[in-house]
Amino acid sequence: LRRLLDHLLILFPKADRALALRRDDDTPVLQAAASRGGGTSGSMAFSRSVLRRVFEETVAVLAEDARQAQSLAAGATLAALGIHSVLCVPLQAQGGRVFGALQLDRSRSGLAFSSDDLYLLTAVALMVAPVLENAQLHGELVVKERMQRELALAREIQLSYLPRDPVRMAGGQVELAADLVPALEVSGDFYDYFPLDDCRLAFAVADVSGKGMAAALFMTQVHALARHLALSAAGPADLLARLNEAIARDNPGFLFVTMALGVYDVATGRMVVAHGGHPPALVRRRDGTVESVTARGGPLIGLQPGVWRAEEAVIELAPGDAVILYTDGVTESPGLTRIEELFGTARLVETVRSLPSAGGLPEWIAAIRRAVAEFSGPDCTADDLTLLVLRCPGSAVEPAARGAAAGPGARI
Repeated sequence: LRRLLDHLLILFPKADRALALRRDDDTPVLQAAASRGGGTSGSMAFSRSVLRRVFEETVAVLAEDARQAQSLAAGATLAALGIHSVLCVPLQAQGGRVFGALQLDRSRSGLAFSSDDLYLLTAVALMVAPVLENAQLHGELVVKERMQRELALAREIQLSYLPRDPVRMAGGQVELAADLVPALEVSGDFYDYFPLDDCRLAFAVADVSGKGMAAALFMTQVHALARHLALSAAGPADLLARLNEAIARDNPGFLFVTMALGVYDVATGRMVVAHGGHPPALVRRRDGTVESVTARGGPLIGLQPGVWRAEEAVIELAPGDAVILYTDGVTESPGLTRIEELFGTARLVETVRSLPSAGGLPEWIAAIRRAVAEFSGPDCTADDLTLLVLRCPGSAVEPAARGAAAGPGARI
């Protein structure tokens, strides 16, 4: 492109500058420039009014005396730039779309550009436009491929944060499965689970506002903070309150997160759950009945420091009972034929109720995803979709032993 501009300065001895500009929507972007003498130093400013006319009207512009040109609203701008005469012609793709422009201008007084110069530059533009279009498309393809590689790497790194290994607790057994389906290459959702000691397992599902890279980066921060705060928090509600304080104190983007957080004791079957701006957990009993956790949740996490409160729900799980955590990507998935109709909590409850008691948890998650796909269509990616299911195995302690309360002030 630079060589083309150098040749234009040879072909047009009246010109002091040669500019190649790309059309980004309707905004001109300078791609390359050359000035007489071989240098590119000094101002390479240009009149946006001239370029806008070339782009929108697909016309070539000639101003023999730019400062006096009444037909150009940009006359004052060109005069301010020290331009005495200007040529500007569109670069058109095969379908007629204007993707850029070539501009020659002269800052020296004396001979101005003529109609013959305009015809010649137009002919040059017609000849080089296909080559420049292909070069531009190739450059865009290279950038797109690089971004795709970077997004794929970001997705791989993000997924590496999600636990995949089976849960093994010295104090007892637990069944757990989770899945995350991102709407874009990277996700603002996450799930997590990790042992606090031999008997207690912390688990969470969260949803960061927005989607894409910004949400994914914020998710990484929330994930790390939650694990760190779990070491000293007195319970799920206390952890969410501390998480809100830590995020809200340094949140220039005003992003927020919703979260459902629980602690399960494998020795007693007792579970403590708290929510912050998040859909309440569902409890599925072994006989197929489904309950919603009714404890009052706290507000959205990360928006305002200060007092943050949520109630904790204590749930006694018998063998075969399970808890399902999910993000609103499940319940707010739009209908395939009526997008104003959402999958909703009632459909989710009915789906959970119909799950086979003897089925494996990955099968349960697959069945819920299948129900959402049947309602919204297999290709629906309106939002990130995350599910986590924890079930008390049949070999757990008998229900009579489940009434033992956790010690006061116990750390989660």
